[in-house]
Amino acid sequence: MKRILLTGATGFVGSHLARELSAAGWRVRGVSRHAPVGRAANPALEWVGVDAIDRRTEWEPLLEGVDVVVHAAAVAHRLAKRDQVPDSVYDEVNHRGTARLAACAGRAGVRRFVLISSIGAVADASGAVIDETTPCAPTTAYGRSKLAAERAVADQLADSECEWCVLRPPLLYGPGNPGNMGRLLRLIRLPLPLPFAAIQNRRSFMFVGNLVSAVHVAMNHPSASGQVFCVADAETLSTPQLAEALGRAAGRSVWMIGASPQALQRVGRLGDVIASSTGISPGFDSESVRKLCASLYISAERIRERCGWEPPCRLTDGLSVTLAQPRATPESQTRAGRSSSV
Repeated sequence: MKRILLTGATGFVGSHLARELSAAGWRVRGVSRHAPVGRAANPALEWVGVDAIDRRTEWEPLLEGVDVVVHAAAVAHRLAKRDQVPDSVYDEVNHRGTARLAACAGRAGVRRFVLISSIGAVADASGAVIDETTPCAPTTAYGRSKLAAERAVADQLADSECEWCVLRPPLLYGPGNPGNMGRLLRLIRLPLPLPFAAIQNRRSFMFVGNLVSAVHVAMNHPSASGQVFCVADAETLSTPQLAEALGRAAGRSVWMIGASPQALQRVGRLGDVIASSTGISPGFDSESVRKLCASLYISAERIRERCGWEPPCRLTDGLSVTLAQPRATPESQTRAGRSSSV
């Protein structure tokens, strides 16, 4: 049985990967700062803890007998102002920590290294379709650290027998999803009109189960070696269409009204004031309003052409699963067994 070293194994993406990879017959060595050290209920899943992921992390003992590394751990983009961290933290963990892990993997004889990056390494909004040929112009410290991590993986493994592959997903959703999608879900459940009816944009999203499917391809397909792939669901939605789809999945009627960009900006600033004065996010602020109005359409044509990958779950089905299932812990997910939807 082949072994995977999976970082960030207790996070949103990592917990789904830990369950699915172990169910697919891999031995998963799950790494996290908050991992329950020792054996899990599933004998194919082993937890190990690390104090930090940075340029000094000692990976060598954890890479013994490892065939594939899937690096999902990262300092995520922080939405709330009270949660902000210095730019140096993004660079140290997401860039330097990734470079250190890739270098160690190359020396340890790992067959393939898969980095879960982000479309934020390219842009967080664009009026044009984004694919692998789009010039990278990240606008946040998080995006810059992810782009630096991608380049570090290619550099560290350039003269190694260890193959590598990078995946760039957009905003992810699924049971327990974080970030802006979680905020929109909370707004949908409020008995208030949503001021989105006049927004005309086009956005790509990705169900976490579809990302798991793409990771399988990145780990195993010969044509994935040395490639950077943009990945996303097959469908795109405008913000009003997304709100309506979420409402249908939740069994609710979504009441939307048209609001001018100026009015939406005022709503965002009001959210900033509420969050600043109370320390509690109201579910909307200037940043989330900006992203709800902007376009970000991603083409996943390259991974389809090279590897034959197609997202197995439709967006509407993924949204239904997102609303139907509470967030599960990695241990409870493992006990639950394999699911066709995640």
